[in-house]
Amino acid sequence: MFKKKNPFYEKLKAINRSKSFLDKVERAFYLGGFKYTSNGYEIVKNAIYQGKLNSILSEQNYDVREDNIELYLIENDLKLLNLIVIFDPYELYVGEDLIGIIPCDITVLNKLNKIEQIFPLA
Repeated sequence: MFKKKNPFYEKLKAINRSKSFLDKVERAFYLGGFKYTSNGYEIVKNAIYQGKLNSILSEQNYDVREDNIELYLIENDLKLLNLIVIFDPYELYVGEDLIGIIPCDITVLNKLNKIEQIFPLA
């Protein structure tokens, strides 16, 4: 039987080939994204530390006709969480790239309103 692949997780794996951040992943979640700005990474970091990640995800616009920032949360076999921040360009000939990795704790996951588990698939 053919196993369905999640496009968000496939995107993470493609970036991981050159960056190596997916080591012993137990679970991975797609959180959403928003329009790219030069200070987008700082906005995400501040939102995490202030407990306002839901706010920026609901207030910011995600437009597939623009460059975007996408957010993923991965949990490893030691139950450590990292927020993966990715640049997702509009241009098809330019690949996605890792902007940064932000360590976080389980409270970030517990406070999120909308998440999509992308690994493992049910």
